Amino acid sequence: MAPESNSDIVLMAIAEEQAKQGLMADALQAAERISDVNLRSSTLRSIAIARGKHGTLQDAIEAIDRIPDSASRSEAIGASATNGSQGGPPARDTYRKSRRFSSRPKGRSSSRTAKLHALL
Repeated sequence: MAPESNSDIVLMAIAEEQAKQGLMADALQAAERISDVNLRSSTLRSIAIARGKHGTLQDAIEAIDRIPDSASRSEAIGASATNGSQGGPPARDTYRKSRRFSSRPKGRSSSRTAKLHALL
């Protein structure tokens, strides 16, 4: 294993722990020092998910914006939307609440909508 790889793994662990502790600037700085693009994407994804669960939506978005890999970015966006943040409720709760105020009478939803409700 190359010396860069060892330092990348250490930086990854440091960045993820800093994100969990709410040290967003430090976590992002550590993640940016990771030389391997795949490890950097994975670390930024983990930071975004951690901050989406335990921080603010803005923190999650800041990490997501730095993810170079589109698959990791999509996963982080999905996890942040599902888990919500301290700044607001999870997306599925917001969707459920909006359905309560729908103008459509109850019992007349389409089968596709019924399947979506069953998943939520």
